[in-house]
Amino acid sequence: MTNRVTKRGLWWLVLVLFVAAALRVYGLASLTNHLHYDEATSGLEALSLLDNPRIIPFVTSSGGRESGWFYWIAPYMAAFGASTFALRLVPIFTGVLTTAACYVLGRELFGKRGGLGTAAAFAVLYWPVHINHIAFRLNLFGLWGTLALASLWIAHRRNRKRDWLVAGLWLGLTAYTYFAARTWLLLGALQCLWWLWRGQRRALLTLIVMGLIGLPIILFTLSNPMAAGGRIEHVAVNSLGEVLANIRAWFGAWLYQGDTLITHNLPGRPVLDLPLAILTFLGLSTLFTKQRKIGLWILGLGFFSLIPALFSQGAPQYLRGYGVTIALALIIGAGMVGLRRYGLKAQFVVIVLFFWAAGDTFVDYGQWLRIKRLEVSAEDEINDGLVHITNQYPEEEIVLVPGSNDLPVVDFRAREYGQQVFGHFDSRLCTVLADSGALYLHIIELHPQFELALRQWATVEVLERNELGYNILRGAPLSIDWNDALQFGEALLVKPLSITPEHPQLGDTINITLAIRPLQALPPTLNLMLHLYGTQTPYEGGELWAQGDRWLCPAHFSEAVLSDTFYIQTLTLPLPDSLPPDTYSLAIGVYDRESGEPLYLPDKATYAIQHTFSIPDIDR
Repeated sequence: MTNRVTKRGLWWLVLVLFVAAALRVYGLASLTNHLHYDEATSGLEALSLLDNPRIIPFVTSSGGRESGWFYWIAPYMAAFGASTFALRLVPIFTGVLTTAACYVLGRELFGKRGGLGTAAAFAVLYWPVHINHIAFRLNLFGLWGTLALASLWIAHRRNRKRDWLVAGLWLGLTAYTYFAARTWLLLGALQCLWWLWRGQRRALLTLIVMGLIGLPIILFTLSNPMAAGGRIEHVAVNSLGEVLANIRAWFGAWLYQGDTLITHNLPGRPVLDLPLAILTFLGLSTLFTKQRKIGLWILGLGFFSLIPALFSQGAPQYLRGYGVTIALALIIGAGMVGLRRYGLKAQFVVIVLFFWAAGDTFVDYGQWLRIKRLEVSAEDEINDGLVHITNQYPEEEIVLVPGSNDLPVVDFRAREYGQQVFGHFDSRLCTVLADSGALYLHIIELHPQFELALRQWATVEVLERNELGYNILRGAPLSIDWNDALQFGEALLVKPLSITPEHPQLGDTINITLAIRPLQALPPTLNLMLHLYGTQTPYEGGELWAQGDRWLCPAHFSEAVLSDTFYIQTLTLPLPDSLPPDTYSLAIGVYDRESGEPLYLPDKATYAIQHTFSIPDIDR
């Protein structure tokens, strides 16, 4: 077997990489408005690393994520700015590099012809082409994991110290890509142990380097098992019956029905089309007639790759089983080697089959582009609405998206369109207003009644109503006198607007509506305190009769407009049926729920009495 790349072979490899790049670039322009929750989260984490450079093995946000992808994205953000375009370039470039890595791995196992077939298979398989359009961290697993396997086989062949060290480096780095990569790490470790047992003592170097590089994430996992394993626990199946159902689903995925989630696949498209099914059959035939040991290893790689998908929900799920694409590409690469004895006619047939598969992938991805939709609730409307607003409305206006406290797409778009102020808030807890008025991207699905809620506190102008799932409103707030507001430290002003009912009875629920103006960026751990005291307060030995504490409504927008924004929030306080006759007071305060530390008023008090009422003695 020779691994020397001839000039002719190099040109074929360049052609394969060109096809890989063309299929992955296809549709890039139409994906500008198609930013997924996880993609936005990844972009924000990468920007955080640029803003505050640091070394972290794991990020605990959004269910927990290995950090390698964020470091991989960061240079693109630095070069092209915080943009959806930059995010899209990352998986495209990563996919093309993975195609080249497949060539290296296939060449190591089958020679240069097998390497070329492996790379060509990965280049045109619909599954990786689709995934390489999405800025998900499993793309890095495909690249670093393939380089790790290729490095292992190179080290095994050469048995040089440097090569074993390089293999350990790539295996260790793979631990920081995706949770499904853990089964590949296990396979790599078992392979090293096998070679160590067979006399290649330098394989121990790979295990040592792999352990040293992976040590930070190992220590993090041991000290934070809930954070590190939270995502796995969230998607894991709970019974043997579910595992068996997953196995059946994966049997059907190859030729009958694949992943139905529209983000991961053209819904239902099987893994293999006709030309690649033919090449896969030829590859399996070659492996189990000519190269059984390598064939068993590749099937083992496929099995280890499928383990995360077999034990998680939603089978056949293309994200968690992504490693299978490398095993499948190797099988097809082996088939190309097996056809060598049939001469030029067979090679011509193979070329036709590959370009046929490339055409199928091109057509099917084009169909996906026409029907594409994000599966996360309302994100299509958020993307379309924000891009529309940047094109149609003045830059100086504040743009707010009511609905949820967890909208990373809005946060990323705020960095992407820095000339405008984008923000969002949980409109079921509060209503955010701007002194100079604001535009509201009202996503109907997130909060159908928001327009009615806004009209309580602002003069509302409807700028657009459309059938795309969102309306665009402009709200100018009603006047509020802040002169007699309560000031808690240097953090915020609180102005009680209404208390109902004024004369509550036993069993009533008191509603107190507050206007709150931040004076600085507020920590997310602040709570509003609403307590019911009798004649004697708890600080004087009395009882705390009722408590209606609630977290301060989370609002996410630029610090540059803090002085121009405020919000309305209503707290509720149910009165116990057993209150004894007395005069009662409603006390308002603000404190940090993590530390328990209160924010002080100017007179150093921790609370202010805002309303008093009496419960009479009905027996008198």
